Amino acid sequence: MRLLNFKVTNYRCVDDSGEIEVDPKVTCLVGKNESGKTTLLYALHRLNPIGKPEVDPDKDYPSKGSTEYTKAVAKGQQHAKFVSATFELEPEDIAATRAVAGRCVADKAPLTYEVDYKRDNFLALEVDEAATVAHLVAAAGLAEATQKAASASATLQALEATLHAAAEDPKAKDLLAKVQPIAKAGLRDFVWEKVLKARLPKVMYFDDYRIMAGKAKLDLLQNEGELNKQENQKQRTLRDLLEVAGVTPDSLKLGENYEKHIRLLRNMGNSISDEVFEYWTQNREEKVLKGAPKHAQSSLDVLFDVDGHSQTLHVRINNKRHRVDVDFDERSRGFVWFFSFLAAFRKIVDDHQKLIILLDEPGLNLHGKAQDDLLRFIEERLAAKGHQVIYTTHSPFMIEPHRLDRVRTVEDKIDTGTRVSRNWAEAEAGTVFPLQAALGYDLAQTLFIGPNSLAVEGASDMLYLQAMSALLEAAGRTGLDERWTVTPVGGAGKLSTFVALLGSNSKLNIAVLMDYKKADEQHINEILETGLIDKNKLVLYSKFTGTKEADVEDMFDLPSYLQFVKAAYPVASDIEESKLGKQPRLAVRVEEFLKTKPLKAPFHFKPAQEAAKLLGDKVKPAKETLDRFEELFKHLNKLLKK
Repeated sequence: MRLLNFKVTNYRCVDDSGEIEVDPKVTCLVGKNESGKTTLLYALHRLNPIGKPEVDPDKDYPSKGSTEYTKAVAKGQQHAKFVSATFELEPEDIAATRAVAGRCVADKAPLTYEVDYKRDNFLALEVDEAATVAHLVAAAGLAEATQKAASASATLQALEATLHAAAEDPKAKDLLAKVQPIAKAGLRDFVWEKVLKARLPKVMYFDDYRIMAGKAKLDLLQNEGELNKQENQKQRTLRDLLEVAGVTPDSLKLGENYEKHIRLLRNMGNSISDEVFEYWTQNREEKVLKGAPKHAQSSLDVLFDVDGHSQTLHVRINNKRHRVDVDFDERSRGFVWFFSFLAAFRKIVDDHQKLIILLDEPGLNLHGKAQDDLLRFIEERLAAKGHQVIYTTHSPFMIEPHRLDRVRTVEDKIDTGTRVSRNWAEAEAGTVFPLQAALGYDLAQTLFIGPNSLAVEGASDMLYLQAMSALLEAAGRTGLDERWTVTPVGGAGKLSTFVALLGSNSKLNIAVLMDYKKADEQHINEILETGLIDKNKLVLYSKFTGTKEADVEDMFDLPSYLQFVKAAYPVASDIEESKLGKQPRLAVRVEEFLKTKPLKAPFHFKPAQEAAKLLGDKVKPAKETLDRFEELFKHLNKLLKK
């Protein structure tokens, strides 16, 4: 199953979070401190947790209504639901269901699962009893008369009655034994208990209790009961690390064969070093081997040692650069957290096929580049294995600028409490500051590091180009070469400044892609007058639209673009071609129409934001749109530095 969305209500500071759409792989919750991010994770964790986290209405029900709620429950009213989630059944779930109950569940059927303060669970799933009846009857081998009567049954109860009446048919008795437990439980509940309950993804919350201990007695590491205690969670993470290496605590006890014991410890250290330092790049050294290209190698190794007297396992980190090894617990807090995180999740990934993993402010003590390592691990080792990850952050280094569709903003609003939205364009400045910082950092990096920089006027150009490139490439056509670094500079008037500042760098290959209207002649002349780019590297959209004037919006067919506008501005749902003016540029015509509407966000960017979400799945551009963009991308790709 795959989590589609979840909702938190009546939980701590959250009255109603609204429906929170979840990315198939990774979802990032961004918000200020005390906005309710952690509360959302706490609530979701209690949906189907690993372990049994506390659920206490006295503590968790919102204080402002707690007294009334307690009185209502005392009078026998139902406990409040505090978290609900909708899952999509995947092909393997459907196949397992149909093996026992036929085609009773539709492809990609949504399943809703809810939990209340009494820990009662509630289920919503549409099932087709007639399909199950047909499945059971077809496989039963009934006599012809019984088969005909049974096939006419539309419900399990009706089939049950028919089979009772066909006592002379021995096969009817066998089928009745299968039908009765299904009919008694109800088809939905039967399918849930028999098949789907075990397939509901477990939810895991990672916190500081999972930080790994640098040493522990081997007897403790063998005692499952002791490791389950909260005060011993750090030792459990260490035991998980041993299991990753395929080693039991008992095998580490010093026996008669000392050489074998030492070899086991060294081999275990080598295995763990290779695993962890694949993702920890903070202590890398560039090495040049004779006749081989330069490559990076970690200057750290993991060492294990056992004190034979106290039978205590010690973990040490060897720094080859400084030729010293240090107790694991004495390493930096960031390193200890990262190492513990990888150790814990390497074991978890081995133990579970699919999890919903909740990370609260992960990597808070990590350097910016180490946070990038963490994101890489999340993507390659967790999301790529089928797990869904939801994490909170206010660090710009934990936000991927090219994956802003994964970001949801969390705000504590005066009138509604904590609310979550994916429309971060309308969030308050403090909430989106990490997003702005992430984009600013990415922009700074691309300006000075990208050897091929494509300057465009604004962020909307960048979003359209990225979305259309992805769409074309998915169809096996030509997209924008990934070697291009698309850089929005903030308007046509700033393009000449951009070229003047960076065009003199001989290591950079700069091209300019811009709108064209008569008023832009001055900007074009200013760019060419710098003498820093060739005339053929100044590309106008009008070259591909075949019109005298053109913005990026004119690259789209009208119906597709109007869908972006309607999605961006619900108040413009009545927009249509007949209501637009005759101006040559589409964006100008739409903007004139929107002047009659109360807008909450500036025009241009918001439709581009919606295009990035809708293109491909919900909006399929016309052939001429695809052709225009492909022609543009082919032209730009020819301008790449050879």
